[in-house]
Amino acid sequence: VVIGVLTFLLSSVLNNLTVVIVMVSLLQKLVKDDDFRMKLGGLVVVASNAGGAWTPIGDITTTMLYISGQVTTVPLLANLFLPSSLCLVGAVGYEYLQMADEPFSDTAESKTEEVPEGQALVFWGGLFGMISVPIFTALTHCPAWSGMMLVLGLLGMISSLLHGPEHKRFSLRAALARVEVSDALFFLGVLFAVGALEKVGLLKDFAFQLNSWLGGAEALVAIMLGFASAVVDNVPLVAAAQ
Repeated sequence: VVIGVLTFLLSSVLNNLTVVIVMVSLLQKLVKDDDFRMKLGGLVVVASNAGGAWTPIGDITTTMLYISGQVTTVPLLANLFLPSSLCLVGAVGYEYLQMADEPFSDTAESKTEEVPEGQALVFWGGLFGMISVPIFTALTHCPAWSGMMLVLGLLGMISSLLHGPEHKRFSLRAALARVEVSDALFFLGVLFAVGALEKVGLLKDFAFQLNSWLGGAEALVAIMLGFASAVVDNVPLVAAAQ
């Protein structure tokens, strides 16, 4: 239960993939049973997706809709918090009933690692900055990406002030060097491809066809898109549905 709720809350303000990686790493240290750890890993994925759905910064798909102006912060929170919470409760409840009582290891190995100066300041500053992006956008009417770039710049300045040139691995440049460029290029390629399909009119024609097949029922269209996301990557699906 704690794992699911913690994942749900973290993924509402942090990137889903980041939260899944962190929680799975935590499970590898805490859970000794392989089968049980895999079940918890599945629960982490479900909780992460549920938590990222109800905030404009929790998942890349909701962020895409937020940046394009198709959703706003308050209606998104009001309409999706309850369904997302029910998704979490259902998944956690089912797994809780299936669990045995011996999962967690009490012999975790303790490793001493260098703790960078100002770690808490950078973490909470970055978290508060990301949460404040919707407020920044509403007050300044600037695009959402500009708020994220402002937060990134402030974190880079704080890191530079906390660590001198001799601590290069704690700098913003070192952090950006660890970014998965292949993932960024994948998302860029998807958006280019979807933009090309939209430009030639194929997406519009497909939308009209789907609407006519389902009799104009918006709820059925949304359900069909949900099932499609099980086999098609969410990013191109949302980009095509905009």
